[in-house]
Amino acid sequence: MGDRKQQEGIERRDKELKGTLRTEEREEKGSFIRYATDSSLNEQQKKELRWDDPARLFVQSLKPKKNKFRPPENRFNIMPGEHWDGIDRSNGFERRYLQSLSLKEARKDEEHRQYMENI
Repeated sequence: MGDRKQQEGIERRDKELKGTLRTEEREEKGSFIRYATDSSLNEQQKKELRWDDPARLFVQSLKPKKNKFRPPENRFNIMPGEHWDGIDRSNGFERRYLQSLSLKEARKDEEHRQYMENI
């Protein structure tokens, strides 16, 4: 076990002397020189939030706020506003309509499955 560590240390020292270790590390990290037109660098810097950024509060306010309650489904997939209290005050039309659509879909699938079994 000690021999293996010693051998690894010797190989590492040889690589350092040759300078190949530094080039391998550079290849792993990416290029050493970064230009202003480097798209990956630009994307990385855009994602970072800095404490002295004057637009930080504005950007944070643009993030969508999550609702505390799960909204009932509707035909148009419209999410309720941020001040919704979680109470469904509808007359039940949307729920019945979506149930009828899912029943039609289930009947259609069942008929198709039975048809394919009879063939």
